[in-house]
Amino acid sequence: MNTVVLSGRLTREPELRRTESGNSIVSFCIAVRSSAEHTNFLDCVAYEKLADLIYANVTKGEKICVSGVLNQRTFKGQDGRNHDIVEVYVREAEFQLKLNEVAVEEPQEEPKPKTKKTTKKA
Repeated sequence: MNTVVLSGRLTREPELRRTESGNSIVSFCIAVRSSAEHTNFLDCVAYEKLADLIYANVTKGEKICVSGVLNQRTFKGQDGRNHDIVEVYVREAEFQLKLNEVAVEEPQEEPKPKTKKTTKKA
C-alpha cells in the first residue's frame, strides 16, 4: 500500500502551470517536522480542481495537511546527469480558508467624549 499523510507548512509560494489540454498542475514544498531537531522538506504535486484550490488559497508559511501517494521518478538535469526525486502526488488537502477582509466588518466603538483636566493654583 502506498499512502502518505503529511502536515506541515509551505516553504514557498505554490507554482501553477497548465498542460496543453488546459488541466491545472500545482507544485509546492512543505516542511514537515519529524522531531525537534529534524525537518523534512517534501515536494508535492496536485492536479486539476485540487490544484486550483491550493493555488488560490494557500501561501508560503501557511499550514496544510495532504494525503496522497509517493512517486519516485528520474530526470536528466542540465548537467547531463540523472537525478532521482520523490514527490507526493496529492489526492486530498486540508487547509483553512481565509476570510474575505471586505466581507468581515469589525464593530466600531463610539468615540469617548474628551474631558478637560483642570489644575488648581495654590
